[in-house]
Amino acid sequence: MNKIITWGIVILFIGTISANTIAYSPLEKKSFLDKDSDFLNYKIYDLKMKLLMKIGNFPSLSTCIIKGDEVVWSKSYGYSDLYRRKPAEKDTIYGMASISKTMLTTAFLKLYENKSYDFSLDDDVNKWLPFELRNPNYPNHNITLRMLLSHRSSIFDYFVFSTKGLFQDFTKLLDFPDDLGNWLENILVPGRDMYRPEYWSDEPPGQSACYSNIGFFVISYVFEKIANESLESYCQKNIFGPLEMYDTSYCLESLDKERLAVPYIKKLGVFIPLPNKDFKGFAGVGGLRTTLEDLSHFLIAHMNNGVYNGIRILENETIELMHNTSYPETKISHAIGYNYGYGWWSSEICGKRLNGHGGIIPGVRCTMVMDETTNIGYIVLINYHKMMGLFNKLDNKAIDGIFSLLFEKADEYLQ
Repeated sequence: MNKIITWGIVILFIGTISANTIAYSPLEKKSFLDKDSDFLNYKIYDLKMKLLMKIGNFPSLSTCIIKGDEVVWSKSYGYSDLYRRKPAEKDTIYGMASISKTMLTTAFLKLYENKSYDFSLDDDVNKWLPFELRNPNYPNHNITLRMLLSHRSSIFDYFVFSTKGLFQDFTKLLDFPDDLGNWLENILVPGRDMYRPEYWSDEPPGQSACYSNIGFFVISYVFEKIANESLESYCQKNIFGPLEMYDTSYCLESLDKERLAVPYIKKLGVFIPLPNKDFKGFAGVGGLRTTLEDLSHFLIAHMNNGVYNGIRILENETIELMHNTSYPETKISHAIGYNYGYGWWSSEICGKRLNGHGGIIPGVRCTMVMDETTNIGYIVLINYHKMMGLFNKLDNKAIDGIFSLLFEKADEYLQ
């Protein structure tokens, strides 16, 4: 990767650097007439980032580094709207894909802290469902809220992890349903229209971890039943507002459409724009949209025991519950990483053990993580992912390179 970057820099130096392709944060602004050696280092750093974007086919990249309770460095590169040549900025609104699960879990655990709602994480989920949810292979085993939050419900994402399921069922998700309860019943209950036995694991609930979007669809449905209001309404009052996340929503109509990053895939060398659509019933699992700045407030709260700018959104004990491995004795499979708490995972990036969450859907790739040993946080937002083939080698090499550069930059703030 270092050789690729070195040759790429030589090539990129032949051309000129367009000011329109790099958006500097106030922390980084310097005159183009500045002859200081630091400035040359900034330009080389930017060239490396631009080359990695080229390798990964990323139209834009917005990223920041957090130390303690503040953003110490941030920058946006490329175009949020490629064909209109609209530069990405720190207030560009990106899709969050599965980072949405972290927000949903934060909201769910905030309900859990409020004793007036009177429920336990070990309650049988059937208390809130209009149908009976049981693994047909283990009909006498309860599926609890705790199991769903930690991906141990034994519900399998057949439409994601099976090529056959991808073509059979995934296309049916493109018309996102308003009635999530009806959709869940159709795919998970034997005898219903979309049911397939492959949606259930051969192991009992609670025994092993397997990443399950469908399990979080259930959590999203149950959340609104317990809260007796929409996830959007609850989050605006209890999370987005207190954290000053004013450009964050599950609903497109609440956002400035001129600042939305266009999601792209690439076919035959051509970037193809995808429509920005509301996720309706699936919003809590993958439909959140926010900005680099707004998301930094959320990560700061998680890095500081639930507090941002003096405002507490979760108690320290709840943050620890969410971040720590929920069932350390169980085996792990399918995209969990090293371990999973509640809407929060631990994984390794370029040799560093980091905690947080990532997200991938067609046209969106994003990562929000923290290093607990240094109390440094990182956010990477990209408006591209081709999805087919899921984890493309060049994409991943580019992401690894970007994080290596971010780690290098973060070291400056640890001295």
